[in-house]
Amino acid sequence: MMTMLLAVMFAHGAATSSCSIGPSGDGRKVNPLLLGVNDVLGPIINLSYSDSALYNAIHALHVGALRHPGGTVANYWTMRNGSFVGTNGTGPPGCSGDHYSYCKYEERIQQLPPKTFSAENFAKGLGSQVNLTIHDLNVLTMTTNESLAELQYLHDVGINVTHLELGNEFYIGKNYDWRFPTAHVYAEACIPIVNRARVLFPYVRIAVVAASGVSDWNKNLSKESALLQAVDAVTIHKYGPPAQTAMNQPVDEQQSFVLLQGEIVSAGFAAMLRDVFHEFPHLTIWRTEYNYPSWGVPIPKFFGGQGGVHALYTAGHMLSAFMHAGWEVPFEVLMIHCLAHQPSANWTGITNTLIQVGDNTNDTPSVRIGAVGQIFSHISYIASKYDYMKQNDATAECPTMYLKFSDSNFTCLQSHYFEDIVSGGYAYIILNRCIHPVSVELNTTRSNSKILSSASYINTTESAWAPLPNPINLKPPWKAPLTPSTSACAGNSLESSTLCQLPPLSLTITEHSLS
Repeated sequence: MMTMLLAVMFAHGAATSSCSIGPSGDGRKVNPLLLGVNDVLGPIINLSYSDSALYNAIHALHVGALRHPGGTVANYWTMRNGSFVGTNGTGPPGCSGDHYSYCKYEERIQQLPPKTFSAENFAKGLGSQVNLTIHDLNVLTMTTNESLAELQYLHDVGINVTHLELGNEFYIGKNYDWRFPTAHVYAEACIPIVNRARVLFPYVRIAVVAASGVSDWNKNLSKESALLQAVDAVTIHKYGPPAQTAMNQPVDEQQSFVLLQGEIVSAGFAAMLRDVFHEFPHLTIWRTEYNYPSWGVPIPKFFGGQGGVHALYTAGHMLSAFMHAGWEVPFEVLMIHCLAHQPSANWTGITNTLIQVGDNTNDTPSVRIGAVGQIFSHISYIASKYDYMKQNDATAECPTMYLKFSDSNFTCLQSHYFEDIVSGGYAYIILNRCIHPVSVELNTTRSNSKILSSASYINTTESAWAPLPNPINLKPPWKAPLTPSTSACAGNSLESSTLCQLPPLSLTITEHSLS
């Protein structure tokens, strides 16, 4: 990975040097799949799909789409029964095999009525609360006929599958070589499933598993033209950067280095797809998992899991996905891992989640939202309310960061523009990735607008949690867990511009209306 070799150096212009940004191009509607979450509800979180605490959390977070039932867990799951399966796909018992063991989670599931976590119940419950669902189908521990039966079940219970993912991370040989030793074997297993899915769900979009780099798996997968001509996308996951890579950067540049990752990783994915899969230009990218890894090594102190830096890191990935949605290699899906941490499950730490939930049913007061969830909610709220987005052009006065390894400049400001074309209201989301403040003028084509709100979140490193907002439909910005500044921007309705003094290493979100 090229980030192993990067050294970020900054242009040391005046801290208050001014610049101007404004919308450009034709723009496009916001795809709810860019506001997505990998859910693991059922396999790990054993609250039912009708639980009011989960309902309230989904609405407070403004989630646009869910990936169900999750990633790795989907490789061992039956959506028909709502339970784990053995290598023969027969369901419980069989939660443990030579390559995995989900017995303790199956025991939690067995405490509830049969099929509590079926896909039918999901569709009637939490799945009905979001715009779209990506169904991740088990093609690993089921035979082809059993996977086809899962599709038939989804059709027979009335679920309209709009997005279908065929398994999870099969390029990790140590886990999956026993079933898919090569991409060719995987492709052979997928083709009859793709063909059947097209019959049952004529408008379904389908993605197959790719790796994040120019790997043997990707090179071999690119030769499977019968499969790739029949699908619409590849799924790619990337967690990081590795903690040691980040810590190897100069101390005063480490946080900026992390905030750049959304742009660096997205550009790398696009280049890989263009180079390795160049014979299939119709393919889009589904990023169905991303986050900063909390396993293997401790999280660096300068990062601070669930603090402001982590939240800004998340914002950088979301802004990069918005930017790449209309590029030569489109990003169709972005889903953060994962929705919830439940201490009794002891499955994932609180760093890699948006919320924490308890064990009691319908217990909204016990739900806690982290700094990452707060930023995710605010960005998703803006992208849902002002659901027509455009890229921003920046003037030459805007400061830059120089990336020595690639001999190229990155702007300090990563931003995107959103507009409600009916009301004329609009919004800016701006990430300042530099270690100094930046003065910026926000331009618009509207001649009679005024600023409604401004919220700036800064680079704290302390873990921050708070209850869900009260009322649940309280629109952002919230005062907790992070407390944003509301004084960074001031509007000028006569000149159709807003002047902002962006704090160092910060995210600023503004809303504007017509006077």
